[in-house]
Amino acid sequence: MRYKIMVKGAAYKAAKTAKLYTAQIYRAVSIKLIITLPDGSPVSGQQITVDGANYETDSAGQITLTDDMGLSARHHITYSTTYTADVDVTYVADASYTVALEEHVTAGSVTVSEWAFSSTSSYAKKPYTLVVPPVVTVVKMTGSKYRSSTKIKAGYVGTNGEAIPHGDVEIAYLAPYSGSSFEKYVGVTPGETYTIYGRNVAADATIEWSDEINTHAVDVTI
Repeated sequence: MRYKIMVKGAAYKAAKTAKLYTAQIYRAVSIKLIITLPDGSPVSGQQITVDGANYETDSAGQITLTDDMGLSARHHITYSTTYTADVDVTYVADASYTVALEEHVTAGSVTVSEWAFSSTSSYAKKPYTLVVPPVVTVVKMTGSKYRSSTKIKAGYVGTNGEAIPHGDVEIAYLAPYSGSSFEKYVGVTPGETYTIYGRNVAADATIEWSDEINTHAVDVTI
């Protein structure tokens, strides 16, 4: 059974001690968290989660948490799908903490099969449309040659759709006699739509994005 003790409007709770029948009293106190976006503006009137529990911020971006007086804890805050932060707090009366959220990449990937064709007579290319997710500034592209032969036209990945060997921004070029695979970090703009052309690239080619990839030096920018 759990009891709540009120003294002059303050809430307390009873806790067991090593001495039988001896009560130890802890005071419950409330603290405020002020949740802001990376630019410093408050997250006003929005639902956030703290350690998985839902809270609603007020017009100033504030929420109230209550726990044992003197308790030190770390809380994980999430807003939307891309903003998170961790904050260390100590529960003392009237404490207030400003929590600046950081925007993170929601990791993901796509497999591109459109480029899995080859020809002995044409440098034709086929398109793939990439819509860059929010926050993403670098994507990782990997792939391997679809078929190898000195008679088959070289593999290509880039922004040129003409039936020519090279052209425009070239991400990968897989020569008939060498270059069986590629791994490239490609600079992109969040929210942009790109048409990327390819030929003679195996059907398991991938385009990936993540927080870690976002920090990588780029090989080429499209």
